[in-house]
Amino acid sequence: MSSYLDLPTYIYGNMTSEEKKTLLMDNIKEPTVIRGLYQPTAIKMNTKQIVGMFGNISLPVEIYDTHETETTSADMGKSTLPKLFKHWNQDLSPRLYCAEVDLFEQRIPKKLLEALRNPNTEPKEVEALMLYLGKDHASGLHLHVNSDFVLNQLFGSKTVYIFNNYDNPNIHKNSTFHMGKSNFAKEDFFQLDHSKMKIYKVTLQPGDSLMIPPWSWHATQGHGINMSLTQIFNRSDLTYLLANPNMILDYVFEDQIILFSILIIIFVIYYVRRQKR
Repeated sequence: MSSYLDLPTYIYGNMTSEEKKTLLMDNIKEPTVIRGLYQPTAIKMNTKQIVGMFGNISLPVEIYDTHETETTSADMGKSTLPKLFKHWNQDLSPRLYCAEVDLFEQRIPKKLLEALRNPNTEPKEVEALMLYLGKDHASGLHLHVNSDFVLNQLFGSKTVYIFNNYDNPNIHKNSTFHMGKSNFAKEDFFQLDHSKMKIYKVTLQPGDSLMIPPWSWHATQGHGINMSLTQIFNRSDLTYLLANPNMILDYVFEDQIILFSILIIIFVIYYVRRQKR
């Protein structure tokens, strides 16, 4: 039988000023749950009102034939929230999932973005706001290499399984050059024997947030129709790469500026050597 561990947990309304500064303004130091942190205007709305806010905005949708998790490649399509909810409420096939939809890159009205923003975390500049929306959908085990992530639950509930990079040496990441899913594990997390692993587990309810640093593997399981919005923040402290040298190559390839700089340096060295011949 699996024995999951509990994450450090805070109640936002009970936090001291110093705790808020440390947890919300600095780089994320460890996976942490903050209940009640996510308090956008939309948190006070019912699901029907939220769907109405999105209206006929067309969003990217992943299409799955079976109950596969997000570790596998999916066909892509587009749909609106009213159509998606009708599809899910009637239990139709195929399975549809909105994953990693950056609302900053979509044609989203400013009023809608304002209704979704979280004033409790936005003294820091948000680099991206990612939408996750589905019904009973699982996301496979993966990690983010070069940014801090704050997963916020808007409605419905979602269980997150999370652990540090070296907690479970039986986990192997896809190749850096793996097309599309290089930050995912090769293994199907939900088929592994969790009783032999060190895993933290938390179920997020509306208004709850999970702070995720770059070295944390995590997988999710949604319950019913649920929506999460993940804020991505740039990270200034990169010392975690010294403790996780296996992540350095992935960091370089995810950061296009660094990658481009390295390629320029290689080209210059090659050119100078050619000129000396």
